[in-house]
Amino acid sequence: MRAKGDAVMNKEQRIRERAYHLWVADGSPHGRHDDHWRQAAEEIAREIAQEGAAESRRDAAAKPGSDSPGNVKPKLAKTGKGEKAKPAVAKKAAEEKKTRKSPSKGAKAKKKAPKKGA
Repeated sequence: MRAKGDAVMNKEQRIRERAYHLWVADGSPHGRHDDHWRQAAEEIAREIAQEGAAESRRDAAAKPGSDSPGNVKPKLAKTGKGEKAKPAVAKKAAEEKKTRKSPSKGAKAKKKAPKKGA
């Protein structure tokens, strides 16, 4: 992080350079330096505000526990007694697995029976 004095010097240097470019683009007129400086200061202030907002968004995204897409934890399903908390998707899949019908014992026996005459 930069020292506050460095940031002020950097801002002033940016304004000075911008005012110079505005003055040249305006045909280098005499007596309009205040207008060019004012316009440059406004433009640089807007740029700094935008840079600060972008930096704040990056900082918020990097903080653990923030709601940025990379830091969202899955919601946990409510559990009954003796169950560990599971993500809601995993709990739903487990419930579906319980409700599926298993093949009858007779069907398993037919598959396992040896073929006659082999």
